[in-house]
Amino acid sequence: GPLGCGEWCAIAVDSIGRPHIAYYDNLKIMHATKLPTGWQSEMIDENTNLAPRGDLSLAIDGSNNAHVVYHWVAIEQNSYENYLKHATNATGNWVNEKIDNRSTAYAIYYEHNSLVLDGNGSAHVAYLGVDGLLYYATNGDGWIKKDNWLSYQVSECDWYSSSSFSNASKYYQE
Repeated sequence: GPLGCGEWCAIAVDSIGRPHIAYYDNLKIMHATKLPTGWQSEMIDENTNLAPRGDLSLAIDGSNNAHVVYHWVAIEQNSYENYLKHATNATGNWVNEKIDNRSTAYAIYYEHNSLVLDGNGSAHVAYLGVDGLLYYATNGDGWIKKDNWLSYQVSECDWYSSSSFSNASKYYQE
């Protein structure tokens, strides 16, 4: 099939039992929801010059709005801008924010991200940066990074992320 079509998907279920799926579709990041009438799909973000790829995470907030964290690469003159982005449809439209970005001479992807929402609806993300270090970021007061919380570089074999909380505020403490 087309590059990245249906790859790297994530699923979450909202409070009324509807499944939500986030996935890559060639040059697009997509979100699908199962409604009584069938599946409804919508575009979250689109890249015109380089297909997105890599892990993505999906969480549903207390108002049944979707939150997605994904990787993005843009070609800028003589370098690549490597982004980790967060998107939500909480306003009724998809709004995208940059969590982290690095300029490099070639495309490198943020890997193994994990997203959880706390009781206030703030997003908390753990991810493997393009430099091989583990990072934590939250949008509680804008996206705040806490760099190098693990004191050594990890390899792709050292850490894979996963999250599965129905009520994250019971589990998250700083």
